[in-house]
Amino acid sequence: MWRRREVSYPKVEFDNTIYYVISPKEVGNANGLNVKFEGVVDDKPVLTYYVTGWPWSISSRLVEEDHGHRTFLKVSGVRVIFRGVALVSKGERVTVYGRVRDDTVQAHVIETSSIIFKSK
Repeated sequence: MWRRREVSYPKVEFDNTIYYVISPKEVGNANGLNVKFEGVVDDKPVLTYYVTGWPWSISSRLVEEDHGHRTFLKVSGVRVIFRGVALVSKGERVTVYGRVRDDTVQAHVIETSSIIFKSK
Protein backbone atom coordinates (compact mmCIF):
# COMPACT_ATOMS: atom_id res chain seq x y z
CA MET A 1 0.00 0.00 0.00
CA TRP A 2 2.45 2.71 1.13
CA ARG A 3 5.80 2.43 -0.48
CA ARG A 4 8.93 4.00 0.90
CA ARG A 5 11.00 5.67 -1.72
CA GLU A 6 14.58 4.57 -2.06
CA VAL A 7 17.06 7.17 -0.86
CA SER A 8 20.74 6.84 -1.72
CA TYR A 9 22.08 9.62 0.52
CA PRO A 10 24.27 8.81 3.55
CA LYS A 11 22.50 8.99 6.92
CA VAL A 12 23.43 10.61 10.21
CA GLU A 13 21.56 10.59 13.52
CA PHE A 14 21.21 13.77 15.59
CA ASP A 15 18.90 14.14 18.60
CA ASN A 16 17.34 10.73 17.94
CA THR A 17 16.30 11.72 14.41
CA ILE A 18 17.75 10.36 11.16
CA TYR A 19 18.87 12.99 8.64
CA TYR A 20 20.15 12.46 5.10
CA VAL A 21 23.41 14.28 4.34
CA ILE A 22 23.04 16.26 1.11
CA SER A 23 24.54 19.27 -0.61
CA PRO A 24 22.59 22.54 -0.91
CA LYS A 25 22.09 21.86 -4.64
CA GLU A 26 20.23 18.62 -3.86
CA VAL A 27 17.59 20.19 -1.59
CA GLY A 28 15.11 20.48 -4.48
CA ASN A 29 15.20 16.68 -4.92
CA ALA A 30 14.65 15.91 -1.23
CA ASN A 31 11.07 17.06 -0.62
CA GLY A 32 9.61 15.36 2.43
CA LEU A 33 12.97 14.19 3.80
CA ASN A 34 14.86 15.14 6.92
CA VAL A 35 18.17 16.54 5.67
CA LYS A 36 21.48 17.86 6.92
CA PHE A 37 23.55 20.25 4.82
CA GLU A 38 26.30 22.78 5.30
CA GLY A 39 26.65 26.19 3.74
CA VAL A 40 27.27 29.87 4.17
CA VAL A 41 24.59 32.41 5.14
CA ASP A 42 23.98 34.50 1.99
CA ASP A 43 22.17 37.57 3.35
CA LYS A 44 21.31 39.10 6.67
CA PRO A 45 18.78 36.82 8.43
CA VAL A 46 15.33 38.30 9.09
CA LEU A 47 13.88 37.76 12.55
CA THR A 48 10.10 38.13 12.90
CA TYR A 49 7.63 37.92 15.76
CA TYR A 50 4.27 36.29 15.12
CA VAL A 51 0.99 36.02 17.01
CA THR A 52 -1.89 33.73 16.15
CA GLY A 53 -5.43 33.83 17.42
CA TRP A 54 -7.55 36.86 18.11
CA PRO A 55 -5.80 39.95 19.51
CA TRP A 56 -8.38 40.33 22.30
CA SER A 57 -8.12 36.68 23.32
CA ILE A 58 -6.40 36.15 26.66
CA SER A 59 -5.25 32.71 25.49
CA SER A 60 -3.25 34.24 22.63
CA ARG A 61 -1.12 36.03 25.22
CA LEU A 62 -0.85 33.20 27.72
CA VAL A 63 -0.46 30.08 25.58
CA GLU A 64 3.15 29.62 24.44
CA GLU A 65 2.29 28.01 21.08
CA ASP A 66 0.24 31.02 19.97
CA HIS A 67 3.23 33.31 19.54
CA GLY A 68 6.95 33.23 19.02
CA HIS A 69 9.84 34.16 16.77
CA ARG A 70 10.88 32.92 13.34
CA THR A 71 14.20 33.40 11.61
CA PHE A 72 14.27 33.49 7.81
CA LEU A 73 17.62 33.06 6.06
CA LYS A 74 19.28 31.77 2.91
CA VAL A 75 22.09 29.27 3.25
CA SER A 76 24.06 28.73 0.03
CA GLY A 77 20.96 29.62 -2.00
CA VAL A 78 18.53 27.47 0.04
CA ARG A 79 15.66 29.18 1.85
CA VAL A 80 15.62 28.17 5.53
CA ILE A 81 12.94 28.91 8.12
CA PHE A 82 13.80 28.37 11.78
CA ARG A 83 11.11 28.51 14.46
CA GLY A 84 12.91 30.53 17.09
CA VAL A 85 15.77 32.99 17.32
CA ALA A 86 18.96 32.03 15.48
CA LEU A 87 21.67 34.64 15.90
CA VAL A 88 23.76 34.04 12.81
CA SER A 89 25.31 36.61 10.54
CA LYS A 90 25.94 37.04 6.84
CA GLY A 91 28.96 35.04 5.68
CA GLU A 92 28.90 32.64 8.65
CA ARG A 93 29.32 28.91 7.98
CA VAL A 94 26.40 26.88 9.38
CA THR A 95 25.07 23.34 9.42
CA VAL A 96 21.29 23.00 9.05
CA TYR A 97 19.20 20.01 10.17
CA GLY A 98 15.59 20.09 9.05
CA ARG A 99 12.75 18.85 6.86
CA VAL A 100 12.36 19.90 3.23
CA ARG A 101 8.95 21.22 2.19
CA ASP A 102 8.46 22.90 -1.19
CA ASP A 103 12.19 23.54 -1.67
CA THR A 104 12.36 25.28 1.72
CA VAL A 105 14.03 23.71 4.75
CA GLN A 106 12.03 23.89 7.97
CA ALA A 107 15.05 23.85 10.28
CA HIS A 108 15.00 21.93 13.54
CA VAL A 109 18.63 22.74 14.36
CA ILE A 110 21.11 25.35 13.14
CA GLU A 111 24.68 24.76 14.21
CA THR A 112 27.57 27.23 14.00
CA SER A 113 31.18 26.82 15.09
CA SER A 114 30.34 28.17 18.54
CA ILE A 115 26.65 27.42 19.27
CA ILE A 116 23.73 25.10 18.47
CA PHE A 117 20.23 26.60 18.05
CA LYS A 118 17.32 24.15 18.50
CA SER A 119 13.63 24.76 17.91
CA LYS A 120 10.82 22.99 19.69
